[in-house]
Amino acid sequence: MDVAFLIDNSQNIAKDEFKAVKALVSSVIDNFNIASDPLISDSGDRIALLSCSPWESSRTKMGTVKTEFDFTTYNNQLLMKNHIQTSFQQLNGEATIGDALMWTTENLFPGTPYLRKHKVIFVVSAGENYERKEFVKMMALRAKCQGYVIFVISLGPTCKDDMEELASYPLDQHLIQLGRIHKPDLNYILKFLKPFLYSVRWGFNQYPPPMLEDACSLINLGENDRNDGFQFTTELQEDFSGENDFIGQELNFGRESSFVKIEDNGSDYLVYLQSQMFEPQKLMINYEKDKKSAEIASLTSGHENYGRKEEPDHTNEPGDVSLQEYYMDVAFLIDASQRVGSDEFKEVKAFITSVLDYFHIAPDPLTSTLGDRVAVLSYSPPGYMPNTEDCPVYLEFDLVTYNSIHQMKHHLQDSQQLNGDVFIGHALQWTIDNVFVGTPNLRKNKVIFVVSAGETNQLDKDVLRNVSLRVKCQGYSIFVFSFGPKHNDKELEELASHPLDHHLVQLGRTHKPDWNYIIKFVKPFVHLIRRAINKYPTKDMKATCVNITSPNPENIGTENTVL
Repeated sequence: MDVAFLIDNSQNIAKDEFKAVKALVSSVIDNFNIASDPLISDSGDRIALLSCSPWESSRTKMGTVKTEFDFTTYNNQLLMKNHIQTSFQQLNGEATIGDALMWTTENLFPGTPYLRKHKVIFVVSAGENYERKEFVKMMALRAKCQGYVIFVISLGPTCKDDMEELASYPLDQHLIQLGRIHKPDLNYILKFLKPFLYSVRWGFNQYPPPMLEDACSLINLGENDRNDGFQFTTELQEDFSGENDFIGQELNFGRESSFVKIEDNGSDYLVYLQSQMFEPQKLMINYEKDKKSAEIASLTSGHENYGRKEEPDHTNEPGDVSLQEYYMDVAFLIDASQRVGSDEFKEVKAFITSVLDYFHIAPDPLTSTLGDRVAVLSYSPPGYMPNTEDCPVYLEFDLVTYNSIHQMKHHLQDSQQLNGDVFIGHALQWTIDNVFVGTPNLRKNKVIFVVSAGETNQLDKDVLRNVSLRVKCQGYSIFVFSFGPKHNDKELEELASHPLDHHLVQLGRTHKPDWNYIIKFVKPFVHLIRRAINKYPTKDMKATCVNITSPNPENIGTENTVL
């Protein structure tokens, strides 16, 4: 990929913040495989660094951008870092992101030979932009319509709407807004960038996205009419108004959104999430009230990776610990008991089939340390009783059975309902002991989705309470989907991980569960796991966990394990 960093080093950014931004850029470039000869080579990544505040305080224009170095200047990270530390100076002008975007897309990228397929622009903004908002909006839209990927990092008191209009879609993958904090923890930002770069290399998202198709058609029409007197110049664009036109409507898409405050190392940060996805004041997501507002973006676009070939990339080497921590082992524990109707069971299978698309399956699940692995189990077989030699689950396939989503989906088409009783606790314990424990190369993130259609058997209640607490103390996190008329609220809350609004979706006593509604919550949940937003076990649980005896000592201390 070709990657341009547009840095706001204007008067909006403090000296200490500017030093931190320089350190951030130096750290980020370690994630690229730099071309050995960037001028003539058609492979390898190339990096450019530009300043987007070349205006004096008197507003005398000095130039569109200042190019620190372009795509063909350096052929290794060491030279880039040396330039950043010794030559990259703060300009103290006024921020001009729109002009910088226009210059970058009209001059920097087109003027470089052997342009890469993936064209990424990182915009680091530290405050109020000098230009008219409609001009910046138009420049961002045009860049996105041309296939550029814009990732925005906002450090200061910028307007949320401005940043959303600048970043690519989906916003939760392309926008980080730290807000009005005194000193940003830029290590926090680094946690988000590696999965983002990975998703670009694998082509998980479409640039431009389908939602901009009509707006981009208008942009292209204007570009084609240049010879007929239409000039795409700064003056015209600054007069552009998005009010009462289609482009303005497209650019306003997604404004009903919110930022979630996250505590990390004692500091507070704001991260973009679609509106009302998570509601901290609620203990669980309420289906009837929140259905209309559950439109979520995620890490992946929903396309399965079956048959996809990965580009050469240093970030995919097994020795890269950060990338290894990105993947997860996932087990679906499905209620296939007599409480589930035959039509409902078919819908559950369709739900699992859809959710599988959100994972990047390991090519060799037995030996590979990279890639997600998935297992599917159902509970409980007819006639099962505790304290017998019978098995409380039916194992459809384990973590190392299949190496493609296509194979898993084909298997699920033939899976049958068990029509037994409900023993969630025993099924949960069997899953831990036989699916996770003993499987080679366990991932840092271990995830089990529990699909429940009702209250567990009376003989299972104590086991469920004890097992769910123990596995959560071992670092597992439990995500629960509940549907049907026979459920126990307290039981579900004890089963799911905390915070409950991230780990429990309860459809309640609806006549027919809307599985499409649930699917909208799976993507962002997987996204949070990959980015290690939540800690497992939570801080509140650690005091309780001291007295919990683990039957599997090898799992103690494991973090980010999701059950």
